[in-house]
This record gives sequence, structure tokens and C-alpha cells, in this order.
Amino acid sequence: MAQVIDGWTGYVRIVIGLNTTTITPSTTSTDSAIRIVLALVANAARETGADVQAWADSTGKLRIYSGSTWRLVSSGTTKDRLMTPASDILSAGVTWEASSAHANGYYPARGMAIRGAPAAFTSSLSSGEGAYAGANVLGTSSISFTGYETISNQWTDELAMSDGSTWDVWRDGFYVLRARMGRTTRARWGALGSEATLRFQGDLVRGGFA
Repeated sequence: MAQVIDGWTGYVRIVIGLNTTTITPSTTSTDSAIRIVLALVANAARETGADVQAWADSTGKLRIYSGSTWRLVSSGTTKDRLMTPASDILSAGVTWEASSAHANGYYPARGMAIRGAPAAFTSSLSSGEGAYAGANVLGTSSISFTGYETISNQWTDELAMSDGSTWDVWRDGFYVLRARMGRTTRARWGALGSEATLRFQGDLVRGGFA
């Protein structure tokens, strides 16, 4: 998950061969790290026909892959928030890995359950073969989230989720939804007493692939 925030400056760019794909977030509106990086790889894949993908590991560190030789360039707060390099050239088939988690993310160490998520994905060939597709099914306007983490971390996370902020959700490199968070409940979980669940409700703002 990534919080939708303002204050974006600069850009992030992928260069493959003679093609340059650039995402320049608006300085006057809000967006999230998830939406920006997914827009980047989707546009690069469409424009070049290369296999370009992005996802985050379990700690929120971004990963970007290209099946072709490529260059990753970024600047401004976009660079600082995504943890992307000023300029880095990578070989075909090499995955770029961020050194730390992207800004304003929520990736609970023990996992997260989402109920009511309005998304279903199709199975298809890779984007380079022209058949990469996703579909979503809208079924509810209220989404329930449960994160599993240590008590100390959940205390901070509870404050972030209970202020009416808006968050984007993705899974395995696919955009799932955007929701505005509301009521939260934190409770001890497990036998050790050092773990906690954080349950929070979100109102659907945008479904997948919108």
C-alpha cells in the first residue's frame, strides 16, 4: 500500500533503445508511489513492446525489471520518494532493486488480509506479446483491511490510517484499488504478546485499472 500525497517534483524515466518514457507527477495534485511506478512501466511496455514490470518486496522496496537493456533516471522528490537513482544503466533481464522502502508505504511484516477488494485478474501472455490485460469486478464500496505486525510498529501505523488519508493498494505488480481510510482498531495477536493486528475500514475511491 502507498499513501496518496502531494509535494511531488521532478520525474522518473525509463530509456529503452531510442525510446524515452517519462512520468512527471503533477506539482498541484496528489498521487502515490504505486500509481507513478505502475504508470511508468505500463507506458514503457506499451511504447517499446519490451517486458517491463514493477513490484515491491515484502518490506516496500521497489523492484523494476526490463527484458531489454535500459536506463532508469529520476529527479526531485519523485527520486527521493521512490528511492530511484539519478541515473543507472542496467542490462537486459536485470532487475533494479531499491536500497530502502518507498515513502509513505504500509507493508506489515506478517502480511495483510483485504476483504471486499473489488478486483479480479485475467490470465494472459506477457505484455511484449501484446496480450497483457487485467479486469476488475466492482462489488462493494467498503473495504476491510487487517495488517499483522509487531505492536510497536502498529502503533505508528494506526495513526497513519486513522486520519482520513487516501491509499492505493497493489498486489504482485497489479493495481487493485484506492480507498479513503477511516476507523481503526488495534489488538494483540498471537501467543507471544509482542504482535498485534491493525484493522481499518476504507471507502472505495477508485477500482483497479481506473
